[in-house]
Amino acid sequence: QTKRLVWTLDPGPLQTWTLARVGVHTAHSWRLVFEAAGGGASSSYIAIDDLVLEPSRCPRLGTCDFESGLCGWRNVLNRMDTVDWNWSSSSVPDNYRTPVTDHTLGTPEGHYVFVDMATVSAADTARLLSEHLPPTKGSCLTFHYLIHISQQLADGPLKVFLLVAERETTLLEVKDGANDQWRRMNITLKSAESFQVGFLVIKSNDTVSGYIAIDDVDYRPGVDCFGVSTDQAVGGAGNIAGIVAGILVVVLLVGLAVATIYWYKYRNACFGRSLDELRATLGFDNISYRNRNKDTVPVETARGFGVADPQ
Repeated sequence: QTKRLVWTLDPGPLQTWTLARVGVHTAHSWRLVFEAAGGGASSSYIAIDDLVLEPSRCPRLGTCDFESGLCGWRNVLNRMDTVDWNWSSSSVPDNYRTPVTDHTLGTPEGHYVFVDMATVSAADTARLLSEHLPPTKGSCLTFHYLIHISQQLADGPLKVFLLVAERETTLLEVKDGANDQWRRMNITLKSAESFQVGFLVIKSNDTVSGYIAIDDVDYRPGVDCFGVSTDQAVGGAGNIAGIVAGILVVVLLVGLAVATIYWYKYRNACFGRSLDELRATLGFDNISYRNRNKDTVPVETARGFGVADPQ
């Protein structure tokens, strides 16, 4: 058996689910193993959900053309925010004001994200956040925007901000008034800690109408917007801040992986089955458990629905 580390997670508690992507490249059959190391605190925990295995290259962190959805970007659903960004699709009401075409394809069928200012109230805010990105001495963020609003505002209605450990810092304010052309913006991001970058729209008063749209966001880690290599972002593109004392993901070249889709196909038929049957069906099993005496023992018992009960 041969182990190869493909992804690792830095310590750092986080109060939200965090998206991670790992690219696996091998000419051999393989299995995926999640290895977790506890930090010793009785109230700490580690959780994994929504595993997807796809026969394609992982998209770059922070990068999205919005043609198939929000990629790793997400609306903020907490006390920081009051309004969501909309993804342009056939489900958007006809009365919403939006750009005629997107930037990626240049057609009405293309997609982007937008906020219709007429549908929100004064002082409402809409934040769109990226995945967690690793520390960097200088990485370039490029995006295309279209601001078509009814008046020129003293404060820019579109802001780009950095979020580090729940501290929000505004990096850029865009004050363009009414226009119908997509424009490009570059900004070099720097952070000594893992961070998120976000887009913020604020409606300053009820008289503001029109829309603000974003498309083709591109993040280049370790290269600033002048093309200068600053660093290889610490830990690489897969190093995402998380909620655990340490998680290691390794690949064991020992057998053909069972695709995650088997979980969905057979989950309704798993109750009451033996542990061996559960292992064969679910695709993931508990291989071993190291106790407080540092003795590594095989896991042979299950509690509930395929959950190991180490002794």
